[in-house]
Amino acid sequence: MSWAFLRDIHLYALLALLVGFAAFVLLVSAVRVSRWTKALDIVRTGFSKFESSIPRRASRWATTLVGVPFILMLLGYAMYLLARMGDFTMPATSKAVAHFGNSFVGWQSDNPEDWNGILFRFREVSGIKGDQSKWEDFKRSVGRFDIRMYRALFWCSLLVVTAGVIDCCRRKFIGRGASAIVIGIVLLFGMQAAWINRTEQFIRNLVAQYESACLTSGVAAVVPDSYPGFRSR
Repeated sequence: MSWAFLRDIHLYALLALLVGFAAFVLLVSAVRVSRWTKALDIVRTGFSKFESSIPRRASRWATTLVGVPFILMLLGYAMYLLARMGDFTMPATSKAVAHFGNSFVGWQSDNPEDWNGILFRFREVSGIKGDQSKWEDFKRSVGRFDIRMYRALFWCSLLVVTAGVIDCCRRKFIGRGASAIVIGIVLLFGMQAAWINRTEQFIRNLVAQYESACLTSGVAAVVPDSYPGFRSR
């Protein structure tokens, strides 16, 4: 189990409460063939029983350590896992939609060796090197964690679509299912577009930071000719 999510537990817990919980209730409603109010009661009851089974010491530990109740920490971790799953799925889905024509994200996808070379050289010249803590702090400073948020929300949108597909298999809830599918698909494309936009900003920011670090250190910056930023220089 990775504890890296604790650095941003409040963000993940908030996403779990505002978005993940609602998507899960819709899915339960579709699976149980019930109205969402009934599904909400089922989910609430389930969480209440689970929370009551948690030792008080564990709950106090979570509240003291990360500032949120234990149950919220677990929900936050679930959102963190969705974001981590997005590490593998979002680049693929982005490629499936041709990155919405974004040349920077397309370059990163088509030229992994060039991109990884810039990452390596930047970490060396900036002094980050193998320090993972410094690297995480840098990524946070240039918006990398916004990207993780969109990855988690992408999967929540997929849960909404799944609930809609299940509902459409039952005549009683076909209207609700169609609405869920439409809303879910709009959210899917919206999260994908947001992810692409933030990924471009991350690429631009990192390359600019790399060039600045090279200038400060008196080292020549090595940016491949394939980098689309050269076209606007």
